[in-house]
Amino acid sequence: MTPQLTIILLEVTRPVRLQVKGDVDLATFDQLDAALTEATTQYGRVVLDLTETTFMSSVGIRVLYTHAAGLSAVLVSSTSIIHRALSIAGLGVVIPIELDNS
Repeated sequence: MTPQLTIILLEVTRPVRLQVKGDVDLATFDQLDAALTEATTQYGRVVLDLTETTFMSSVGIRVLYTHAAGLSAVLVSSTSIIHRALSIAGLGVVIPIELDNS
């Protein structure tokens, strides 16, 4: 089974907004890393929308820590497992985590 990960540039107003759909794991973390590198190089600060991310492994969280300086915020669903994983990892200390309660 081929891992599914889609990363879409939703807004080009600054800061840009990247939406991540699917699983971020060992098979796909490099896509997230490349997308964040490209977006921060081209646009500067980025809001990362994880509201449609279904799984985030520790390598995905490591990518977020690596790109912390270029992230304005991480948007997550307040009820998602992703929010819990990022909270446990302490990501909110270095990057603002905004909750989407919809």
